[in-house]
Amino acid sequence: MAFITWFWVKPRHTVQEEELNKRIVSKKINIFTSKASVELPNKSLIFITPNGCCQELNKLEETCTEAIIGGVSAIQLRDLASSVADFRKAARRLVKVVNYKCPLIINRDVQLALEIGASGVHFAEYQLNDITALELATQSQLLVGISVHSISSMWKAVDWSPSYIQVGSVFHTQSHPGQEPLGLSRLREIQTLIPSSIHLVAVGGIDLENVHKVKEEGISNIAVISAIAHNSNRIEYCRCLKKLLE
Repeated sequence: MAFITWFWVKPRHTVQEEELNKRIVSKKINIFTSKASVELPNKSLIFITPNGCCQELNKLEETCTEAIIGGVSAIQLRDLASSVADFRKAARRLVKVVNYKCPLIINRDVQLALEIGASGVHFAEYQLNDITALELATQSQLLVGISVHSISSMWKAVDWSPSYIQVGSVFHTQSHPGQEPLGLSRLREIQTLIPSSIHLVAVGGIDLENVHKVKEEGISNIAVISAIAHNSNRIEYCRCLKKLLE
């Protein structure tokens, strides 16, 4: 049986840290042994880190801290431009300052997620063929997400009963250059097919200017990269996005 430990963070001195600590204390985050057992809430805003982030650890930590203060529901550590060594180093550092404040989801590496005690793991569409990794993730206490870009892949993902299925790209995005957007009509179609027990998370080019279009399709969970990462006021931007999801 897993033991639950209530965790309170000692107050800090900066305004941002004090605000963040108030959020942590008020929610009384519970830690289950080596990893958190969490579920993605409705109306979630997931911040996905940008490529190259693992090469600037101080900036990565600052960006994620501001996103948490702004109210993001989870942080997905993703960096396809950095080396494996840099990614693992960043994951080990980030889990110490993020995972007890907000679920940290590791991209594409279930072994690393389990090793460092992260809250979850996110699989790319091509990893739907990696039965061993998927079995390991779904049989653990990890929050599991899977990216899909087509209806056929969506059905394969559903078979694994993940916590959420991330669908995109909805709009044009720099994270998938040259890829034609899925579009709102296909997003709507997938929304009608996914079981209600699995969250649908829309991703790809979503920002304050177009998030209402996603919401109008009945989808209230989104993942965002550039609009948060490259914003000069991430805290307020995240708050505005969260408010529009309500």
